[in-house]
Amino acid sequence: MINDYKKAFKLMTLSPKFKMQIILASIFFILGVVLDVASTGATVTGGVYIFIPAISMMELFYGANESGLIKSSPIRKKTLTYYPFLVTVPYSLIAYTLLALYHAHISRIATPSSDVDEYAMQVKYIYALGLLVLLLLVYSAACYKGFVLSTIVFVIIVIPLIGCSQSKYLFLDFFGAQDINVAIGIGYLLVLLGLVLSMTITRLFYFRDIDRLSMRGIMKNA
Repeated sequence: MINDYKKAFKLMTLSPKFKMQIILASIFFILGVVLDVASTGATVTGGVYIFIPAISMMELFYGANESGLIKSSPIRKKTLTYYPFLVTVPYSLIAYTLLALYHAHISRIATPSSDVDEYAMQVKYIYALGLLVLLLLVYSAACYKGFVLSTIVFVIIVIPLIGCSQSKYLFLDFFGAQDINVAIGIGYLLVLLGLVLSMTITRLFYFRDIDRLSMRGIMKNA
């Protein structure tokens, strides 16, 4: 397993945009942490930004897959169907765990005058984060095979969802009545479902050519 992780890292470095993607992933991660801490659950945007590095890492493997060294290699299929998930699976689960624990903690230290509202807001955040991560993971696999369609569907679903999550008083009574531990458990299931669907899509459509628009993004400035 350790050797597999070493291979995964080496494959990422073969991508023509390795340094750029690492820089962008780091920026999104830092920005996500700052936004999440500053908003204290009022918006899920910061949490979503924290998961952007998982998508960036996926793109690195697609870039590596187009290099001359990998095209003639017997591990070419595993470059897209196995090695990316050695990175995205632990990253996604660790990131979700830390965010869930942080927001569960916030829900327990609210001031007496705002206990119900604060608790409900954190529960809503956890549900919204799990659902958005699921969609993000599915999109990260689908966009390389059908960029335009997957992007349209993603935007149509995600923008209203983020808007609803940012509405402080929307469904407040409903979320206030939910057990935050159950919300965290369901969030884990949503993240795991996103990972499974991402793996499934990648394997089912492996032999389909990469979308031309996606290819331009992967190889631009190579």
